[in-house]
Amino acid sequence: MSASNVKAFPEVLSPQDGKAGGHEFKIRNFRSERYTLADDLNLYLEEHDGQCVVSSYDTGQFGHGYSPDQAIENLCSVVEEYYALLVEDEGHLSPRLDSHLRYLRTVLRLRQ
Repeated sequence: MSASNVKAFPEVLSPQDGKAGGHEFKIRNFRSERYTLADDLNLYLEEHDGQCVVSSYDTGQFGHGYSPDQAIENLCSVVEEYYALLVEDEGHLSPRLDSHLRYLRTVLRLRQ
């Protein structure tokens, strides 16, 4: 996928050539009825066998789909569920998972 194809999606702010044929970019639209983004979410997009895979380095989560848009939507759903699980287990998290929870608390906001 070329950087110009990534630019076609309005939620993508700044695609950059990534490593191994992928692209780094940021989104502002979280695709959730419950949460919005208070800050950009940094993502990495790759294509594998006709599927798009979008990863969040900051949370270790990924989403997939047949298009970048579907992969981003899937990732948003995964991150939302991940956040709920982290909140549920707060106080019993490893240092790494606790850092993910702190990060998500700075990035996600409840919709008004």
